[in-house]
Amino acid sequence: MRHRAFQTKSQDRFSMFLVGIVVFLLLVAVSYNGMTLKAKQDTYQERIAELNEQIAEQQQRSQQLEALKNYTKTDAYIEEVAKEKLGLVHPGEIVFRIKR
Repeated sequence: MRHRAFQTKSQDRFSMFLVGIVVFLLLVAVSYNGMTLKAKQDTYQERIAELNEQIAEQQQRSQQLEALKNYTKTDAYIEEVAKEKLGLVHPGEIVFRIKR
């Protein structure tokens, strides 16, 4: 009975070696997962930068459309369309046409 209760030194060393291997493998696994997560984070940061750039472009486009919307409500726009599309002129205005 006494022999089972106490392990020999070689068994202690072997047990410590196995524990060391397990700890090393855990360290490698955690490091690998950390590097993988870092790569994903970098990818996501690039995607966020691209999306923020697209948001800025769309906001600028929205402002341009808003300005165009406001311009279409003015008399100047109506007059411009009447001249270009309908060929209308103000009374007394002389129109020169170039023949091609």
